[in-house]
Amino acid sequence: MEADGMQDTLDALVTTLRVTLRTELTSVWLPIQFGVIAVAALASWGCAAAIRRKFDLVSTDVMMPRMDGYELTRALRAMPAYAATPIVMVTSMGERIDRVRGFDAGVDEYMTKPLDSGELVRVVERHIGRRHS
Repeated sequence: MEADGMQDTLDALVTTLRVTLRTELTSVWLPIQFGVIAVAALASWGCAAAIRRKFDLVSTDVMMPRMDGYELTRALRAMPAYAATPIVMVTSMGERIDRVRGFDAGVDEYMTKPLDSGELVRVVERHIGRRHS
């Protein structure tokens, strides 16, 4: 906490079934000083976590059982608390139709693997308006 009581770190939610992608995303985001990086293996778990806690940024994969990343994005966008929260879709699905579906669902960015960690950091900083010291 800063002296004025304001939170000086941000909280992020990473939702993906893929362990390697979760690890990659959390290791890239740690230097950006997220206070909490919550991880959910299933979109439904991510949705439940988002109801319990307000995250400053959400990353989701597309392919997960029962509820996919598109459905998660639409569910989050339907919640007033997440109407303007940056959502970054990170996936191996790189066809034009996949991107269109992502943006139609409400994502702010659609990134495909393999990830460029520098690009991911720039995307996250642009969307959360972080100041780097």
